[in-house]
Amino acid sequence: MSISDNYNREELIAMVSDIFCEELAEDERKERAALWELADHTSDSQLLSDLSVSQYLEVRESVAYNPNTPVDVLISLLGDESCEVRQTAVLNPNTPLSAIEKLSDDTHQLVRDAVIRRKKNA
Repeated sequence: MSISDNYNREELIAMVSDIFCEELAEDERKERAALWELADHTSDSQLLSDLSVSQYLEVRESVAYNPNTPVDVLISLLGDESCEVRQTAVLNPNTPLSAIEKLSDDTHQLVRDAVIRRKKNA
């Protein structure tokens, strides 16, 4: 995919890997960056569903942000292990308000704040 959105995903992945002292092979960095870009830009609902279970946090978070992500996938992402993914799914306007209610008492403040913000803007 050759969409220019001013992100150098490979560089961002490398920087985060360095911060957390993770060894990351170049081919894995390239694959991860390609999946991340795909999650950001695809409108294919089946592909978004497949990407929603990626091992990579940034891919799942981009699926949660994507306006083309099917509602059932967004609801599933509300249960993600990552608070960043849950927060992003809550803030996606296509996620039903009824589905985010259960996250009002999430263990992470940023998720609880996202629920409040989303309900306030409803």
